[in-house]
Amino acid sequence: GAQAAIRDLGAGGAGGAGELRLLGLASELKSLVETGQESLDVQDIEALVRVCVGVVDARASGRARFLQIRYSALLLESLRRHGEALASRQLRLAWRPLFAAVCAAALAPMSESEGALLRSQYATQLSSVVRLARRHFAPGAADEIAAELLPRVAAGAGRRSALEAMTLFGLFMPSRGEGAVSDSWDGHIREWVRLWAEGDGIAAWDLTAVALLGRLAKSGALRMRGGYPVISDDVWASVVPLVAKASLRALRLPIGGASGSGVGGRRDGRGASALLATKGSVQGHAAKLLVYTLGRAGQAPEGAAHAAQALVVADAGTDAAAQVQAQPLQACCEALEQTCMLVALVEQYAHPSNGGSWSSALGRLLEDLSSHLHGRRELEASFGAHASEPAEAPIVLPGRLERAM
Repeated sequence: GAQAAIRDLGAGGAGGAGELRLLGLASELKSLVETGQESLDVQDIEALVRVCVGVVDARASGRARFLQIRYSALLLESLRRHGEALASRQLRLAWRPLFAAVCAAALAPMSESEGALLRSQYATQLSSVVRLARRHFAPGAADEIAAELLPRVAAGAGRRSALEAMTLFGLFMPSRGEGAVSDSWDGHIREWVRLWAEGDGIAAWDLTAVALLGRLAKSGALRMRGGYPVISDDVWASVVPLVAKASLRALRLPIGGASGSGVGGRRDGRGASALLATKGSVQGHAAKLLVYTLGRAGQAPEGAAHAAQALVVADAGTDAAAQVQAQPLQACCEALEQTCMLVALVEQYAHPSNGGSWSSALGRLLEDLSSHLHGRRELEASFGAHASEPAEAPIVLPGRLERAM
């Protein structure tokens, strides 16, 4: 049966099985993974995952490419359905075989015998596999990936090769699990942000950078069981304003009667585009970071206007405003300050009294923020299910922002 075949393949390795045998087993194995969960042992699933990685790691074209597509789909389904069980069993995967497979499928020159559609399908499927597999990366993966790819981004100096390396960094960097544990996160993030700033205004750079930072912020805030990134409040305080700026740029607010795509409309590389597909929006990832760094991003600079306090004043009326003006400004988390400033700024453009459309920019912004805020509160209320320790004190928002979100 298929279960016996899994054990045989696991014992002999993918390289010891012929292509015809692997092709013949693919459909039966897929059916077993999808419908035979009760009769399937976690050891069998782990063996199957390793077989699939071995097949994917073979970078031949022709019939082997079709075989890789079948087994990458099987790998994706196994990780999606059995990810928690595999994590509890402490499955550890090396990131380099998947990295080599992604580079060969998405970035290497295409052979004459290979169709563009087939290759594109494989590259997209592999990127989905990596997103599920990175929580199982072996210890030290975060530091190894940073050492491999950050110098490539720096050497590219804004060229297509730099964008491709940056995209791969954002795709492969783990945000949970043993592979995400590192003592060097502050240094990695500072270098990542510095390189991101060199491509300021390029939409693909913004999307990749903000998506990774949002993942790291969420995992760190929730202290995910199995391992999570530890990043200092000072680093988050320096990152939050840049993310708010990228979020504002992504909204492309009109100025007067002008319209256009803005500076963020430059095209990214063809290979990088395949990897970036289905990764969400800058606005959505920025909202995730702003919400999950609330209370964890240091304090706004002393003497600032403090938009968060201004929202409280506007909510309480002019009498309260006079009282606040006579008192020293209160300390405010940088993430809350930037969130309130962003909402206050966008509202000027989107408010109906200015001819704006509530359902457009401001509506999207508040929807993204509220979705992640509700998600954070629900997750923090059920910490025993997924986290290793309790969260910080509950987050408190100004009343006006709370009701809007």
